[in-house]
Amino acid sequence: LLLNRRKESFLGNNEKMQKDSIIHQLTIQTIKFYIETLKFSEKFIFQSMPRLLTLWIEVSLWTHDPSTSTSTSSSQLGRSSSNAKSVKAKMLNSNNNNSNTTPFSDLQNKLNSEMSIAIQEISPHMWYTCIQQFISHVGHPDNKVVDIIITILIKISCSHSRESLWNLAQLFLANNDERRKCGNKILKQTVEQLSLLGLKEERDAFSSSKYLFQDLIKHAQFQTNEKRCPLKFSRNVKFHDYIAPIRKTLTVNLNQSSSSSSSSRKSDHNPFPHSNDIRIAHFHETTIVMNSKAKPKKIALETISGDNLLYLCKQEKNGDLRKDARLMEFTIVVNRMLQHDINGRKRKLRLKTFSVVCLSEECGLLEWVPNTSPLRGLITEGYNVYPNIELPRFTSVRDHFCSLQLERISQYEKAKKFHHKFFKPQFKPCFHKWFLSNFTEPTAWFEARTSYTRSVGVWSAVGHVVGLGDRHCENILIDTSSGECVHVDFDCLFDKGIALARPEVVPFRLTSHMVEGMGVTGYEGIFRRVMEVTFNVLRENQETLISVLEPFLRDPTVGWDRQGRSAQTESSSRSRPTTTSSSESIDPKSVL
Repeated sequence: LLLNRRKESFLGNNEKMQKDSIIHQLTIQTIKFYIETLKFSEKFIFQSMPRLLTLWIEVSLWTHDPSTSTSTSSSQLGRSSSNAKSVKAKMLNSNNNNSNTTPFSDLQNKLNSEMSIAIQEISPHMWYTCIQQFISHVGHPDNKVVDIIITILIKISCSHSRESLWNLAQLFLANNDERRKCGNKILKQTVEQLSLLGLKEERDAFSSSKYLFQDLIKHAQFQTNEKRCPLKFSRNVKFHDYIAPIRKTLTVNLNQSSSSSSSSRKSDHNPFPHSNDIRIAHFHETTIVMNSKAKPKKIALETISGDNLLYLCKQEKNGDLRKDARLMEFTIVVNRMLQHDINGRKRKLRLKTFSVVCLSEECGLLEWVPNTSPLRGLITEGYNVYPNIELPRFTSVRDHFCSLQLERISQYEKAKKFHHKFFKPQFKPCFHKWFLSNFTEPTAWFEARTSYTRSVGVWSAVGHVVGLGDRHCENILIDTSSGECVHVDFDCLFDKGIALARPEVVPFRLTSHMVEGMGVTGYEGIFRRVMEVTFNVLRENQETLISVLEPFLRDPTVGWDRQGRSAQTESSSRSRPTTTSSSESIDPKSVL
């Protein structure tokens, strides 16, 4: 708190903060206290670990602030990506390494020294909770910081090789030369250390992982008009050496014991209890080609226990799968908060999550959530349930609706009248009929409807907090076995939808069809109470949420300037700007 107040007094002037001795002392003490907290317990890991890394990296970038660079360097950096800028900045600032020792350079050395000591004292699985934050900063302009990051990633890889391997895939085959170079260095040194430790299976998995990832990337990029295509592998990879990349295997299980003994916690606790149970036996030889423009492939694999798991292998040219991966990490933290809250635990509130594995900047594997169907298809089924209702056509009211949307808030009363006069007679809500036809037993029907209402409430609250947009009926899935709601495609984040050509002015999707599925009380019953509970939990843990989301917003590798499908479709017909240009223009505190 004292450090933040002191920094705010300088109004973000990095040159003044470099010379202020009080900021130096507070920074060192803050870093030390965060490390001591992590050494003592895992209870506050999601508060301490992200803040520790964010503060350490933020201070190391004070001398590389783009706002204080010369006009020559700015012109050289041009319109490159954030990661490319950091690589070029490393070259432009290489002469600074030979300069005389200053108080700020002493501060940097002390912080790097504290981090080096912390590597040995903090368990690898605790570092693993922020592995994506380490991966995103391997292109840091300070070589000493990069060396520490690589050392931490190697330690994680040696201790939890099967889990970290899927996270590190995006480095091994990165398009950026600097990131790929760091990935190869991590790969080489990890293989050497695993050999010295006598871990043959883990060593073989790491050494042959690039071939596996290359083949999956080629399969994602393969274009065909056929409905099925073969999945081929160029090398004979031992699949049983790899765990199946699902949420259960890639999520660390934190120690909940209150023991203060560090040695007892390390010896008794298994952070990944499913590592040996859910391994890959083989991939199915044929994959299903989906109908969308990018031609993603639905691939299947069988585990050694005989279970079949499905994945979506896709190439995202316009969006960025790393946003999906980072938001899934955020939802895991939210789920922990809901479970710790008595009202959330009593109502079994949660966000249904899935794993997102980034194989490169554009390609990745997304865990297929079983028994799910898009909301649009289920509403269509509701229209077909007896008595039949004619399926309405939006074209009859599209132009009038779009004009009202552009006029926005000033025409609220006019839009409300238009809704009751034209929309309600044509678009009769019928989603409740799907529940009646799909869940014939009264108890099953009631549980499914309750589960649906609760999940919609939690997703609406969390989606509003993170500014989640593009919530059309293909991005909202319903679990047909339980009624639970699942959201997918998180490219439109942090109110990016407001900047679209046709702005999204609603905080979350709550149409008459969705309300109809909640029962006679509609949004005034379970939905409202769940929203209240969720918002209370988020408000009580707002500091933790900011700690988790701030590194995400500051991630230099996330393509904030890349337009998603909705932005590109609408920007083709209008010339107005559609999105922010980079993460540098986003202030985490103001966004949240």
